[in-house]
Amino acid sequence: MKDILKKNKLTLIFLLIIIFGISLFTKKISADFSISPSSLTNFYAKPGSELNYELSLSTNKITENCLIIFQKEPSEINDWLTLSVPDILPLKKPETTKIFSLRINVPKDAFPKEYYGNISIQLQPENSTATGNILQIGTTLVIKLKVTTDDYENIVIRSFKFLPSSEDFPLELVAKIENLGNITSQLSRIELAIQNSDNSPKVQLITENIPSVEQGTIKEILVKIPHTLKEGEYFVNIKGFFKDLSVREEKILLTISPNTNNGFGLIAGIKTKLGMEKFSDVEFILVFSILLICLGTAGVYIVKKYRKSRKLITNI
Repeated sequence: MKDILKKNKLTLIFLLIIIFGISLFTKKISADFSISPSSLTNFYAKPGSELNYELSLSTNKITENCLIIFQKEPSEINDWLTLSVPDILPLKKPETTKIFSLRINVPKDAFPKEYYGNISIQLQPENSTATGNILQIGTTLVIKLKVTTDDYENIVIRSFKFLPSSEDFPLELVAKIENLGNITSQLSRIELAIQNSDNSPKVQLITENIPSVEQGTIKEILVKIPHTLKEGEYFVNIKGFFKDLSVREEKILLTISPNTNNGFGLIAGIKTKLGMEKFSDVEFILVFSILLICLGTAGVYIVKKYRKSRKLITNI
């Protein structure tokens, strides 16, 4: 073994130098590159239907300006797929995210069966000819759909969240819903079991007035639920039902602000009526104060102009 090593010593050294040189001149443009959602699978479509999806490509901090290259891999559904971006999309520093959409147009004469397709997505330096060896990174969007002439309903709830709430206004619950079926559908009902921190009896709220969601889409719907809750913090167990089956259960902390008859409770009420719940009370007061100052200044200016004109008329 020692004799073999001695004879091939120069060869081993030469190989190590080559490997080290390649690693020295090879550039890795990013440590991570991914697409969300990572696949579009297990959904249904009718012949002649159109499906639209929003997708997001993300990477960590890139070391140089790059190009995102999209390529449809050979499949039966290539002609059905339309991206909202060109096949070569620039990604400039310091960008790390690109949002785009995919439209799937199912032909009217599509035969009912399962179809598969892939879109390959590569990330490479913008000036690849000048960067030497490149460690290209990429990902693949996997698509699988079943074309059927039957109606198929399938609703998935991705999340629940409450908008800022007060004593005198309905609870505003936002549900992010994905319709994986091939017809427009909606949840049958949403149930809320509400309890405060002192373990008082639970308050049960049910709503069935829920907006529908079109097939093949993800949508945030707003549900307004009347209540008689007082100021305080509550633990809410939310259940979403589709065809009387619970499809999502989630526990959320709900804060009810004071009534609108005093102080910041009044501000909360005004913000809700104006659709400005996302502003903090301080931001709202600041904006409102600036508006009042502007209106006051304009009023003073108009009064002065009026008095001046009256004085000129009197002198005449």
